[in-house]
Amino acid sequence: MKVLFATTNPAKIKKYAERLKEKNIEVLTIKDLGINLNPEETGKNAIENAYIKAKAYYDETKITTIGMDNNLYIEDLPEEKQPGTHVRRVNGKELNDDEMIEYYCNLVKEYGGKLKAKWVYGMVIYNGKEAKEYTWSKSHFYFVDKPCERRNPGYPLDSISIMPECNKYFVDLTEEDKNKNASQEANEQNVADTNTNNANAEETKQEHAENKKELSVEEQLAEAQKQLAELKDQYLRKAAEFENYRKRTIKEKSDLILNGAESTVKAILPILDDFERAVADKTEDAKAIKEGMQLIFNKFVKTLKGLGVEKIDT
Repeated sequence: MKVLFATTNPAKIKKYAERLKEKNIEVLTIKDLGINLNPEETGKNAIENAYIKAKAYYDETKITTIGMDNNLYIEDLPEEKQPGTHVRRVNGKELNDDEMIEYYCNLVKEYGGKLKAKWVYGMVIYNGKEAKEYTWSKSHFYFVDKPCERRNPGYPLDSISIMPECNKYFVDLTEEDKNKNASQEANEQNVADTNTNNANAEETKQEHAENKKELSVEEQLAEAQKQLAELKDQYLRKAAEFENYRKRTIKEKSDLILNGAESTVKAILPILDDFERAVADKTEDAKAIKEGMQLIFNKFVKTLKGLGVEKIDT
């Protein structure tokens, strides 16, 4: 089976083509077909823009088409500065990767230097008869105003996105780090699902209360016993899920503390070596001693900055 992926983003194509290949689905690109329609994305959200792209390219090629779009929301930004559906388009201009990094770094710096953010993704598969819609989100990260030197072509904001558990830029994440991030997002989704289930359960409870007026005593007892069994089963499941989450969190925190202490000691050891050499030096030249101490002091300050320690003016 062949599908057309309506995007020019090479990183996005590679990511999804590999997954679909495992299901024996061959991904064609608009570059393969030598077309680039550039449909106007006038949708109010990611799903609507994804549909616009998928339909436009299907109408042109008659090939089942995948359209995809993403929206970005950043906490503490006023509504007029929210990227929303216009992540790359700023003031009417389509930004390249470097321009995006510069723009969003300045934006984050303007509002404190560290801002929580959320990606909302929309995907539509259109075959001319029906459109299948999928949506998901990623919110377990934050932006900083100092970009990493590494780049992920097609995903420039990975260079200013930090995963809090391991304090790494997205471009530096290992597969293990990504799995931890996916696990955390799944936990957050479970909490949201639980809240939704609780709301639905409350509605069901009210419906049952209205129906009890017409039930006999025996029927009411049977219904109550059934509800009790359902609630007990839900409680046991949630208790088990919470216990697994608690154990995993304790281990992750322990690993984070251990790794953090190790990296700090490794960073400071070279400075300790410099001090030992300075103490062992026999020179009596006061100027040379002062210059040496200044060099060691500068190295120490630079190391602290590398560990995230900033000077506080008083």
